[in-house]
Amino acid sequence: MGVKHIHTFSEFASELEAAKEKLLVAAFFTEKDEACENLAPVLDNLSNRHEEVKFCKISITECKTIANSYNIRNVPVCLFFYNAHKIDSVDGGNPQVVTEKVKEWMNTVKIKKVPKPSVGGFMDLTEYIDNDCECLNESDKHTIADCLEDNDLKYLESDCDEQLILHIPFRVPVKLCYIAIKTHGNNGPKEVKLFNNQMYSMGFDELTAIDAVQTLE
Repeated sequence: MGVKHIHTFSEFASELEAAKEKLLVAAFFTEKDEACENLAPVLDNLSNRHEEVKFCKISITECKTIANSYNIRNVPVCLFFYNAHKIDSVDGGNPQVVTEKVKEWMNTVKIKKVPKPSVGGFMDLTEYIDNDCECLNESDKHTIADCLEDNDLKYLESDCDEQLILHIPFRVPVKLCYIAIKTHGNNGPKEVKLFNNQMYSMGFDELTAIDAVQTLE
């Protein structure tokens, strides 16, 4: 089948949709990089031997939007997708590891044991959260970064005020359907007000002057 060269975000979205229940391997690369050049013939060989798997390659200089959406910093790297959801990633610097990972996921897909989104077809958006998150009134020891980790030993704590403002931007456009808030005993929020599409971290006075899109009690 060959390795398809992706040039635009919409082209990649179409490739994800077309893959449906096939395993899709997306290799991120940059031009004139020795490790990327060494991986290329391996992917070509795999694509020709395994027609049940789709392969594509994406230049991080040509398609910065795609690279940023998956937080790609070092190349080569291969991302694995199934049903349009990212299920794994592997450093492409070792072609043998890539080959083994492809075979591993091929077998997993065949017996239909691919992990599925936890809530009715929706996916976890944590990996798309931008690093520029802010929290007004957070303590120095327990910051907003702690509450975004899946770790029961870490949590967000106020320094002294009973109110917190969390600004959580995403690197790509998203449609938010659910929010999960874990608490320790009675230390959780009594009321949560949601404001969407705010381009910067607002203060208490600014947020008081506008209506929340939703209030949770």
